[in-house]
Amino acid sequence: MVRLLQGTFEVMGITPQALHTVVRAVTALAIFITFGFVLQKCDVEPTPGQPTTADLRKEFLKVPIMEGSSSVDQWSNFNRGGVIAVVGHFDVNAPPSSVISFYLNVLPHQGWTLADSSESALFSPKIKFCKDEISLIVDAMGGGQSSIYYLGVHWTASPKQRTYCPGHRKSSSL
Repeated sequence: MVRLLQGTFEVMGITPQALHTVVRAVTALAIFITFGFVLQKCDVEPTPGQPTTADLRKEFLKVPIMEGSSSVDQWSNFNRGGVIAVVGHFDVNAPPSSVISFYLNVLPHQGWTLADSSESALFSPKIKFCKDEISLIVDAMGGGQSSIYYLGVHWTASPKQRTYCPGHRKSSSL
């Protein structure tokens, strides 16, 4: 089936490299459209003990970007009161497993503690790190030797959210 499709594209004058570039661009556009509408800036005043969007931006800017990565979109930030985040999407010529390995190796040296991992997921491995009450999520997706990955620094009030990190907060039933 793959050879048939490859032959069809070659007859149409589309090389496998060009097709790969188009697939990567369409994937990046889909991510941008999906998250672009959701992650519009909408700041509210922080409550006592809650970080500001500026605090999370500073933390986001400290996170190393994997060598060879390029930004797919302009990073976004939002504050919905109970959820604050600064996020970005990056494209890199490396499989998702390499992206995850990079962050598993580098983030502990910056004070982040691994809190959750689904790195065994073939299509889209994810990892979650915590530093105090802030989480850092890495979600790599792609195929072959290229990936697009999500990098987000979050603060969440509710322990029911997957981005929640308790830090020094007392447990509550939010």
